[in-house]
Order: sequence, then C-alpha cells, then structure tokens
Amino acid sequence: MWRGLPMPSKNVLMAAMKFVSGCWLLALHFVLLPSLYAQETTLSRDEILSALAVPDAPFSLETSAKAVAPAEKDSALLALQKFASAKADPELIQLLLRYQLAYLSPDNALPAKVMGVVFLEQPDSFVTVYNHLPAAGRVVLGPYLQFGFNRAIEGRNLSSPQIKAAKKKFDALQASLMNARQG
Repeated sequence: MWRGLPMPSKNVLMAAMKFVSGCWLLALHFVLLPSLYAQETTLSRDEILSALAVPDAPFSLETSAKAVAPAEKDSALLALQKFASAKADPELIQLLLRYQLAYLSPDNALPAKVMGVVFLEQPDSFVTVYNHLPAAGRVVLGPYLQFGFNRAIEGRNLSSPQIKAAKKKFDALQASLMNARQG
C-alpha cells in the first residue's frame, strides 16, 4: 500500500485526527446546535408581543439614558425576526422599532441587527411603519437601522435582485432622514 512512500509519522497522524475532530466540533457548533436552540425558543406571535412590550417611548433627539436591552429578551427578538421576515407584519415591526427606541445602548446590537434583517426581508412594510414614527424617532433610529442593515447584507451577493431592491429602498429612507432632521 505505501510502496515507495514513507509511513506518516505519529505526529502527522495525531494532527490529522485533531483536524477531523475539530471539523466535527465546528459542524456541531454551526449546524446542529443552532437548529436545536431554534426548536427550544419557538414563541407564538402573542408571546412575542407580550415579551417585548415597552411603555410608550418618548421620541427625542436627546437620548440621555441609554438602557441596555435585556439579554433574556434575545430569544423573543429572534422569534420576532423569524415571524416578521416571513410575512409582512406591521404590528411586529412597530413593536421592534419601539423596543429599539427603549433600548438605545449599543452594548446589545441584537435589536439593530433584527431591524436590518426585517428591513431586508420586508422593506415595503418596514418603510411604511418607519415613516409613521415621529420625525425625532426616525432620526434616533437611523444609525441603528443603518448598522443592522449593513450586518444583514454583509457577506451576501450585493448584485442579487433582492439586495439591490432593498438597498435602493434603504438609501431612499436614509435620504428622507435629512428632511426629518430639518423638520
């Protein structure tokens, strides 16, 4: 079998075994565990509405208190992302925007990332709800939406029709923020 070829050393065999076991660990981490986690955290639409409900947030350009979004709400945010991305749901989008306004600290980026994904998947519905916010609210949310949208399209084919269409609507929305700042 090894005619003319030297037998691999013990170190080479051990390195190969470590590599293969590392591949299995990566597969477990990136493929199996997320699907198991998703099954455990399936929430109904009503549970999402309840879990992420916040009191009416004052819309102001002066955001002195920047509360951090509680990590225990992350599963509800991910469930909202799943629901609102699959089907246009203005009530869930409004809830997401109000939730982000209540928790403006950049220490938890998940609300902004969820906004970006929902915008990418349902741009028309998102723009409609976003434009119903007071101008101050739109201005405050602008940088968070920009961060989230950039994360949502990161690593994707930017020339795909879906990305191009969403990017065009996103750019128009960002341009409209100039008027909101002046108004």
